[in-house]
Amino acid sequence: MERTETIRQKITALLERTQLSAKDLSGEIATSEKDIYDHLAHIQKTSNKRDRHLVVTPAHCRKCGFQFKKRNRVTRPGKCPLCRSELIVAPLLLIEKAEKEME
Repeated sequence: MERTETIRQKITALLERTQLSAKDLSGEIATSEKDIYDHLAHIQKTSNKRDRHLVVTPAHCRKCGFQFKKRNRVTRPGKCPLCRSELIVAPLLLIEKAEKEME
């Protein structure tokens, strides 16, 4: 029997190799972007147990350059709070191994 990877395992494998947005992930895995967000929420919670963490590069506005630094969600914001533009670049995601503290 051939063992297949789950969607979360595929997402994790992709994010361990390269930095991607949720839209990029949905294209790679051939599933909806909404489903990707659900899986990312679970991956974000459980990644700390595996000595890894999900790094979120903040979304930013293409028009004025505002960065959503305080936003921890992996979803794309709807509008820029400064210029009200909807030209928002989605946050980029990456899984990194957590560095253990040296004693």
